[in-house]
Amino acid sequence: MNQNKGAIKYSLDKAKLSTKSQGMYDKSKFKDYVKKSKRADQMSIQNYNAIEIIFQGYCKVGDYIKAIQQLKLMIILSPLEPCLYRNLGYLLQIKGNVEDAENALLIALSLDPFHANSHYTLSKQFDYKKNRRLWECLDSIDPTQYKTLLEKIQMCFAKATIYHRADQYTKSSKWLKIANGYKRLAKPSNLETTIVAGKSRYNLSKEIKKIKRSAGKMGSRNIFIIGMPRSGSTLLSSILSMKPNAEDIGECLVFEDALMTWLRQSKSINSLEQLATHYLESTNINSDKEFKIDKSLYNFLSIGIIINCMPEARFIHCRRHPLDNALSIYRANFSEGSTYASSIKDIAHILNLERILTTEYKKQYPHAFFTVDYERLAKDPEQQIKSLVSWLSWEWDENYLNHSKKKHTIDTASVIQVRESIHQRSVGGWKNYRELLMPMAKIFHKGTAMGSLFCCS
Repeated sequence: MNQNKGAIKYSLDKAKLSTKSQGMYDKSKFKDYVKKSKRADQMSIQNYNAIEIIFQGYCKVGDYIKAIQQLKLMIILSPLEPCLYRNLGYLLQIKGNVEDAENALLIALSLDPFHANSHYTLSKQFDYKKNRRLWECLDSIDPTQYKTLLEKIQMCFAKATIYHRADQYTKSSKWLKIANGYKRLAKPSNLETTIVAGKSRYNLSKEIKKIKRSAGKMGSRNIFIIGMPRSGSTLLSSILSMKPNAEDIGECLVFEDALMTWLRQSKSINSLEQLATHYLESTNINSDKEFKIDKSLYNFLSIGIIINCMPEARFIHCRRHPLDNALSIYRANFSEGSTYASSIKDIAHILNLERILTTEYKKQYPHAFFTVDYERLAKDPEQQIKSLVSWLSWEWDENYLNHSKKKHTIDTASVIQVRESIHQRSVGGWKNYRELLMPMAKIFHKGTAMGSLFCCS
């Protein structure tokens, strides 16, 4: 394997690139970073380290256009570094320039055919069967020969992806198991903490519900997209954000941060209203658009709390066939947060938890929910989108059907898929992985409230 000298010190894989992934960034910190960047810039435009500092700053605040500009300057100064072309390809994927991303990643692999990160990133969008040299290269690579655990994980997921695209599902299953086995070595599952959080927040929501207070209109312009990862949520937020006065604030974790602060304080009527105010003010920091679309999926753990502090908030529940959903999660290689995703059994337990909680909250607050079934959306997108838009009391616009043509920033696991027109290719895909998913069957049927939904036949 080539050891690349002068490669980017700042790993885009390990960093949270988007401010939406961390909550809204602190403007004062951003200004401070820009000042430091300018000072570095003044040292010398030909100074690689100075340019890298500026590049890092723009990545940290989610300004990918300017980050790409700096990255191109780095490439001019160091044109033989595959890491630079890989990072360029990744950022271009995020911005929706998939053709340019492909070209950058192919250059990276022409410089180093064994570059793990480039294979991993390219495999998400490129059919390796179209390039015999690349196929034979990746097919022959032994991931155990790489020094770092991260590279081993990347290569295993890349191999699983190209075999999946080639309909070689047995090989794909093999490498998925190995890849997720490595991931479990890196980070333990957060299954237990997630289940404890779900149960404790459900009990807390029952306590809060008993508090008598005057009815408010808080949350009337806030839309929460909830559900499991890989259930169509990014697709849905992309569709809704076609509305000019609607802002997709992404997986911002703002409510989670506000809730953690509130839980450390006394739970009184006033403090509950402060929880809502904190959230609403935070989501307005970087946007003055009327509607805010919050795609922090794990807010399903806190639905009861959200409704009680923001009575007018609306929830769109993304739902998908559980086995298709589970397979997609297992294949996704989430970088952080959802560490349960490296275990088929743990995914099944979280799916049970999500279905049981959302079903219970829908019974309590039926007016607040609209359910979008992924399969129905894929089969008849126009009818399903029209129904949703009508429920939101929005005017219909044909642009809702043209979301794939919009060039906007997407930095989730669906970065490539959501750029495509809505299709049914992945519906029923779990049938190709029956043996891999078999351990989920018994766990699904343990979900007493939802057991009948999880039929594996």
